[in-house]
Amino acid sequence: MNTTPQPVSIHENRAVNGLALSADPVFEETVTTARELRQRQAEYRKSLPTDPAEAIRLALRHLEYDTGDYPEGVEEALHLSAMLVEALRYSEVAGYEWEPEAAIYVADRIEMAMRRATAALDRVNDILRNPANAARDSSEV
Repeated sequence: MNTTPQPVSIHENRAVNGLALSADPVFEETVTTARELRQRQAEYRKSLPTDPAEAIRLALRHLEYDTGDYPEGVEEALHLSAMLVEALRYSEVAGYEWEPEAAIYVADRIEMAMRRATAALDRVNDILRNPANAARDSSEV
């Protein structure tokens, strides 16, 4: 049996995202940042309801942005994308050249609206899954 120390292979180092062969300050900073993020996530999860009925009520509140039935950003993105399609069709038919800056502006607004909608849907997902996650976590302890 060979007892000679073996180096960490490239494959092993990649399996731990390069941390096995990183400098100590880089490793420590990464671990510290990961601990802070884990703590923040734990605090976030503690802020979510664990009662299923409360989770549903809160999730519905997030889905019903303003007075609509959709999360914030969905209707705006829908209207902006429809407007962009019609403007491009009109410019094609009429021989009108649409300003690239205008298209970029509308596309940027669509992206921002979809990011807001995605964030709201992520929050709803977290809320609805939390009762089961909390039950699982308490059974693991």
